[in-house]
Parts: sequence; C-alpha cells; structure tokens
Amino acid sequence: RIVAHDEEWAARCAGEAEAIRAVIAPARAFIDHVGSTAIRGLMGKPCIDLLVSLLDWSEAQQVAATLKTAGYVEEESCDNPPRIFLVKPDPVTPFHLHLVPNGNSWGQDMIVFRDELSGDPDLASRYAALKQRLAQAYPTDAKAYTRGKSSFVAEVLRHAAAAFSNDRLLTHQRAELNRAQASEPGTCRPIWCCGHRRNLSLFQ
Repeated sequence: RIVAHDEEWAARCAGEAEAIRAVIAPARAFIDHVGSTAIRGLMGKPCIDLLVSLLDWSEAQQVAATLKTAGYVEEESCDNPPRIFLVKPDPVTPFHLHLVPNGNSWGQDMIVFRDELSGDPDLASRYAALKQRLAQAYPTDAKAYTRGKSSFVAEVLRHAAAAFSNDRLLTHQRAELNRAQASEPGTCRPIWCCGHRRNLSLFQ
C-alpha cells in the first residue's frame, strides 16, 4: 500500500530512535532514518525504516535480544554483508529495523540512496512514479514490487559512487567513526529525519 508522505513520520522516527537508544544502552550506535519515509514529500509504504549501525558488532546478538524485549521480532539474519532485520508491528506505522556494523556497505547504500533522493526532487519524483506503477502491477506481490525497484536503486548508487572518489568516502567514514568513539557511551551523531539534520542527543 502506497500512501502520501506524512510529516508525522519524522516525529515517530525520532521518538522510536530515542526509545532504541535507551533500551540498547550501554551499546553505542548510529541510528539513521532511511527508506521512503525519510525523504520529505515522497510517497511510500507507511512503515518507518531505521538503520542501527553498531560501533561494536560483537554486541549484535545481545542488542537484537534486547530489542526483542521492546517489541521487535527478528525476521532475517545474514552474514554477507552482516545484518539483522527486525520488525516492530504497529497497526498504523510499523518499524523496520536494520541492524548492521558501522560502515557496513548495506547500511551505507541505504544512507546514500536517501541522501541522493532528498537532494534531487526530480529523481525523487521519478522514484515515486515507479513505485506507483509497481504498486498497481503487483498489489499483493511484495517480492515483485521490490525487484521492480532494484535497477533504479542500483543506478542511483552507481551515479553517487561516480560523483565521489573512494578516498573521500573513506576519509568521511573514518572521521565519523573517530567522532563516535570519542563520545561518551550513549551519545551519538545528530538525527537525520526526512533528509534534514536535527540536533537531538540520540542517534539516527
């Protein structure tokens, strides 16, 4: 089900990120709002995607277990690239949580895709039109809907990769990790909601 963008998604994301920060402490992580609900004005499925990037991946199983006590259900666990996918059911706006190591390629791709569409309204409009076509073509086939988006997503990521050198990306990632490691436990980078930085003392 594709719906019009709801400005409340950002607030719901921020509230859930704060709750996650509290429940997983003392583990440290970055939490990013990703997916269509993170892109202002973009229609999408009414479920909020949260990317939780752990600084210490050895804590992943414990963090996942803790999240389950907070209402999350583990749906998938993968090794390459490493990630754990959990869902928090909600009758209005469920949460999809992607638990990954910080700097993980899966997570980086989600952030890059979000930022590319947030900064390019024309690109976001093309994506919205594609999603509408796919939703009409595959109203009950989630896998076909997702496959239909894959070439568009891949092209956006290829374009983004061509725009930045590997050295610049690696420098950015190193600096980000250094800032996080210098922080007190439980602190993290400012939140991003709907593509806009928000100065909140929780990660997203």
